[in-house]
Amino acid sequence: SVVTTFTTPYFIRMADPTANFVEAHLPRRLHFLINRYTEEATTSASATRQLWHSLFKRYLWRVVLYSIVLIAMSDSSRTGGACLLPWFHCFSWLPSCWP
Repeated sequence: SVVTTFTTPYFIRMADPTANFVEAHLPRRLHFLINRYTEEATTSASATRQLWHSLFKRYLWRVVLYSIVLIAMSDSSRTGGACLLPWFHCFSWLPSCWP
């Protein structure tokens, strides 16, 4: 692990010059390999961005929904449930002692 720790910055620094060297000396008929990788990398980045956006929207929606439920629960416990009682008359499973 020590070797990796000390050599990684050098590998990162030399990645671009090495890629340029390989691209310059690679036969023309093999350039499709580099182009294919570049196209897949940009496509996957766009797809990843869309997935993150979708995930963020779903979590944001859940946070908003749970916040509303939490506020309603705290308000009903503060007022003794008086604000929710008008909606309970439509539930037949409630005991008859409820107003």
